[in-house]
Amino acid sequence: MTIANPIRTQALAVRLNAARFFEFTGGDRFEYLHRMVTENMESFGPLESRIACMCTHKGKLVGVGVFSHFQGRLVMMCDSHHGDALQMQLEKYIIMDDVEVEDVSQKWSAYSIQGPQSTRMLSATVEEELNEFSRTGETRMVTLRSGESGIAIAHSRTGEHGIDLWIPMSAASLWEREWENAHTPFSDTTAAVWQEARIEALIAEVPNEMASEVIPVEVGLGHTINYTKGCYAGQEVIAKIKYLGEPPRSLAGFRLDLPVSTLPAEIAIQYEGKEVGKCTSLQVAEDGTRTVGLALLKTRMLPNVPHLTITRGEHVIGEAIPYSVEPLHWGSGLPLGEA
Repeated sequence: MTIANPIRTQALAVRLNAARFFEFTGGDRFEYLHRMVTENMESFGPLESRIACMCTHKGKLVGVGVFSHFQGRLVMMCDSHHGDALQMQLEKYIIMDDVEVEDVSQKWSAYSIQGPQSTRMLSATVEEELNEFSRTGETRMVTLRSGESGIAIAHSRTGEHGIDLWIPMSAASLWEREWENAHTPFSDTTAAVWQEARIEALIAEVPNEMASEVIPVEVGLGHTINYTKGCYAGQEVIAKIKYLGEPPRSLAGFRLDLPVSTLPAEIAIQYEGKEVGKCTSLQVAEDGTRTVGLALLKTRMLPNVPHLTITRGEHVIGEAIPYSVEPLHWGSGLPLGEA
């Protein structure tokens, strides 16, 4: 019997324990970031959030950040796997700019609520009755029962409606109790239901897919790139891919009709006896009957590959059906589109 994933039917809340926060101050902060990241930061209005990448000059990913502008502050949240590299690159190029970058990770706690009931379930733990978010990046201030303010950002991490919630560290314990009293205990981002949902929706995650050797457009991060803004590190490489060709690799999903409990690094992806890609994520479905995975495959082969052979060493595990979808079009998730 198929077990319904609560992320597809209700909502699941997780602590983003690996979150790092950086705050930008100074009169040149927006102009400086505009030159550093893939998104347009000069037109960044108040109470707005944007997701952007920072790249090397070869177009390789340094890191991904969620930037939010609220109450006159400009704050970036990123994963700790990217935190040090992002901080180093952000500080490296400050020469004459009036910009300071401060690590404020001790001031904030981060959560993500994913599922079609995420807005309603968050409303039960704050003072406001929240209406549904209408677009990715839509940002609202919420009043916690402690009287402090939190920041709610529409951000799907699983293909369903999703909300990232930033809470002052001092209010986190009380809000967690409010959530668990009203709903269910917190899960972990490594939980099977979370991984199954985001893999089905072809959503990259740190560090599995968002690794240092990828170009952002290879792993479904095209929505973080503004192709009409000024220069930034890696722009030439990324623009050539969009206008003159295709990425060397593309993210694709695959399904196996049997459970496979092993590490992605132990898996080889083959077609007609030749290796055609790299497995990045693997998860046995909650019902234990099948496995879903993500792989970086050679883009030129994707239209011509009806099946994939999944192997571990000399052993053939099975034949998988590859699939691709537009990022974040799964379920009730909000489509992103490209700038």
